[in-house]
Amino acid sequence: MKEVIQNDIRNNLKKIIEKKYNIAKLIEIGGYQNFIYEGEINSRKYIFRITDASHRNKTQLREEIEFINILFNNGAPVNRPVRFPSFDYVEEIKSIKETYFICIFEKVNGVNWNEKPQTDENIFNAGKALGMMHRIVQRTEKNFKRDAWDKNQYLQVAKEVIPDESIHNKLDELINRLNQLHKSKNSYGLIHSDYLFCNMLYDGDDITVIDFDECEYNWFAYDIAVYLFYYIIGANPKHMDIEPNEKLFKTFMAGYKEENQIDIFWIENLNEFFRLREFVLLSSIYRSSNLDSLGKWQKDYIEVTEDRIKNDIPFVDIDFKKLYEEI
Repeated sequence: MKEVIQNDIRNNLKKIIEKKYNIAKLIEIGGYQNFIYEGEINSRKYIFRITDASHRNKTQLREEIEFINILFNNGAPVNRPVRFPSFDYVEEIKSIKETYFICIFEKVNGVNWNEKPQTDENIFNAGKALGMMHRIVQRTEKNFKRDAWDKNQYLQVAKEVIPDESIHNKLDELINRLNQLHKSKNSYGLIHSDYLFCNMLYDGDDITVIDFDECEYNWFAYDIAVYLFYYIIGANPKHMDIEPNEKLFKTFMAGYKEENQIDIFWIENLNEFFRLREFVLLSSIYRSSNLDSLGKWQKDYIEVTEDRIKNDIPFVDIDFKKLYEEI
């Protein structure tokens, strides 16, 4: 399905957009759930995000954009959405085959994660940016029309795509445990939900947070867990490198604490949110991949993750409470 949409955009929609908005040339620069292009209008560069209507509806996108605007207007380092001449932030556009929505963002300085080694300052600033974002959410009164965490697209299809039924039971148990956790303005709200190093642009020591497509209502601790998750699991899911990630946690949370506070209870329970991310990523791999052509990393991840889940083994054996108290 994704390949069909991608070809439709490349072969049909791209020309329609260039003509409608008087763009000299749209250049494809990436994307996963959405399709990302760069283009110039009146000699100024912008980022164009194309979303097919089967992925998000217009209301969801408008709420995401309003979320980003609130963050930007309160000083968070996010890339600013741009209004269309219609004064809307989201416009519907059709090709011969499909309906799409398009959003425009200012192009900011910075390179992708794989073009620059991350420094301690980058990690500190990523924590600081997240603390600021959470603090802004805690102070806003708006109720956004975005789904809660248990309606996450990958959790919704997990039982359809993960073949081992014993894993399904463990997912039910996790959801039941999480539903027992308390929700308050200081612990739960609209979060990024995909807050990891590849969703940031790096300009020296500074970072800009991008890609709020997955934003959802969840515990703030989940954003923290997601950021740590991909560093901890690293390049080899069968061998986690603990010591460097203990240092990374302290650096990241030192930045976070400069902008916001989080109760130690949530730090003590990070493994529950790691487990949630394990399910999300496991479902994503099964849903998006041809199992016969999986790479070694994906095969290793499935093997060790399913073993941990079935045997109730925590994602990682790190005393985060102790490390947090040392900051």
